[in-house]
Amino acid sequence: MLCGSIPPGVSTDFYTKLIGMARQAKVKTLLDTDGDALLHGIEACPSIVSPTNRKAERLLKSRIDHGAAVPGSRSANQKPWEPKR
Repeated sequence: MLCGSIPPGVSTDFYTKLIGMARQAKVKTLLDTDGDALLHGIEACPSIVSPTNRKAERLLKSRIDHGAAVPGSRSANQKPWEPKR
């Protein structure tokens, strides 16, 4: 689990290097950071990326429509045993 801000003076590709090392050792990684560290970390293809909505919006430079339906997904009110709408 690689998370949090990178201290001043540490390169923003720090998590990128750690993810690369973990990948070589066949260790799965979860990345939860922000800014350039998130941008560079994603390039290393971590197993899971878990930014908050606000961090994702900053990364994408776009608002996320939380009301938008994802094709093939269930609505919040739909029971798991009901067919997809």
